[in-house]
Amino acid sequence: MLFYLILDTLLPYFKSMRRVNIYLLIGLSCYLFNLTSCQSKEEKAKEALSSLPETWITDSGQKVDPENLDEQYLINLIVSEINVLRSGLKLSALTPNAVLRAAAVHQNNYQANRGRLGHHQDDYTMETAKDRVKNLGGDMRYIEENIQYFTFNTIFTEGGDAVKSATLTYLDVANKMIESWINSYGAKKHLRNPRLKYVGTAIKWHPEKKALFVTQVYGG
Repeated sequence: MLFYLILDTLLPYFKSMRRVNIYLLIGLSCYLFNLTSCQSKEEKAKEALSSLPETWITDSGQKVDPENLDEQYLINLIVSEINVLRSGLKLSALTPNAVLRAAAVHQNNYQANRGRLGHHQDDYTMETAKDRVKNLGGDMRYIEENIQYFTFNTIFTEGGDAVKSATLTYLDVANKMIESWINSYGAKKHLRNPRLKYVGTAIKWHPEKKALFVTQVYGG
């Protein structure tokens, strides 16, 4: 509040000041009063995340065996890590929802059966994520969907060393999946959307492609 009073007092003099001096004044004011509004959301997130645990549920350090996958454990880790991210951005945690889970399973099975990713289905009653949620009994204003294809032939680089995804732990895989979504503009927007409050997640192993199909449906 004090900053704005000072700024209002000095405003008449701004017109006679050179632009560079105005920028210096604003910068100095931000420094002196430590205004959190001068921080970007990214900076706020980093500060909040530094005080949070890496995950909100226990990670056993278990390596992933995709042919004997503990799907629910991986789902729990994915949702937990997304909620850590959202907490750092001062957003509410996503709560698992049965209807959104059914919509995610429906789309995930459709993709796995076709062997490729896509947000739409041929059946017009289930064409979009909104259609699927509605026809499965959901009644939410905002619906979004993220999808992913995670292959176990992928080689990741960790500190200059090649790491095969098949050697990763469940927590490693969860974080790699979230990282992939964060690197996608549209998917990242969904993870950071304050209007979305609920989530449903589906994972399906495709033995021929040696890959996981992953779908998350969000609602609010």
